Amino acid sequence: MSASILKKLWNKLSTDYLCLLNQQEYCDVTIKVGTKPNFRIFKAHSLILRSRSQFFKNSLSTCWSKKDDDV
Repeated sequence: MSASILKKLWNKLSTDYLCLLNQQEYCDVTIKVGTKPNFRIFKAHSLILRSRSQFFKNSLSTCWSKKDDDV
């Protein structure tokens, strides 16, 4: 594959990831950081978190993750 094709594909992939970051429509993970009143909530995609981080791969496994209906 030529360098120019690879660059175009990389740019498209980067743009697609940026769209995922900015749109929370398909987020399936909520990460709460900090304690009240100083905390933030981040919406994320478990597929991306698990594929990019061993920590999240382990944390989002069925035996470690906390589900909303468990509250």
